[in-house]
Amino acid sequence: LDVAGCFRHEGKTFPFRGTARGITHQPRRHDEPLVVEISLDGDTPGLLSLVVDQHGQQPRSRIVLKYPRLRRTAQQWGDAERLALSVAPSVAELVADLELVGNQIEGQIRCRQHSVELTPQVADRCGGAALARPLQTAARQIESLELVVPLRGELPRPRWSLKSNLGSQLAAGFNGAIQQELALRTAEVTRQADQLMQREFARCETLLGQQAELQQWLRFNERQVDEFKQWAIRRAGAPADLLGRELPLGDLFKR
Repeated sequence: LDVAGCFRHEGKTFPFRGTARGITHQPRRHDEPLVVEISLDGDTPGLLSLVVDQHGQQPRSRIVLKYPRLRRTAQQWGDAERLALSVAPSVAELVADLELVGNQIEGQIRCRQHSVELTPQVADRCGGAALARPLQTAARQIESLELVVPLRGELPRPRWSLKSNLGSQLAAGFNGAIQQELALRTAEVTRQADQLMQREFARCETLLGQQAELQQWLRFNERQVDEFKQWAIRRAGAPADLLGRELPLGDLFKR
């Protein structure tokens, strides 16, 4: 049986078309299940598959809903006053696969976003730009997000949980960014320390050079004093000769 029609949701019209087989007014006596396959048209195309089997002790039903290109609007996760993550508009793939046996349901809903663009926002009191930089580096390394919601339990309130690969990817990227930032800071500190040591070595070499010149000058003047003493001793026997003669001081202190 071919089926076609449309339904309205939030003011929008969604056309559909498909097939249905295994229709009977006595489903418990019928060996074949009811199978309905619907193609959803419009801006958000999708596929719906419904299998209802009431043959046996407990009725069994399975529903599979697929949206291969589901448009996702911009979102913000977290607390903007502390730490938040903005998600730019993107396209996601949504698959819901649920099985119902009696009043027990089991299955999962999986949503996968490709080519995601994430922007972290960190308040100043929580780290500000110092924390936002490595987070931004980590966010740029994330190319896809996957969200899985497993369901299991009794209707109408089954147990469910939420699993995502965002945390592990963000943590790995953040650790890598921190290590890179630490390496850059270490290299910068090492470079500054090397420059400081080179300046101090140059200063020490200058001081040592000045000290060597001073020692040489002192040794030179000490030699001149010794020469003057020897000259004075040689002339000590003739005091009169010392008087009235000009001492050769000019020659002694010439370098």
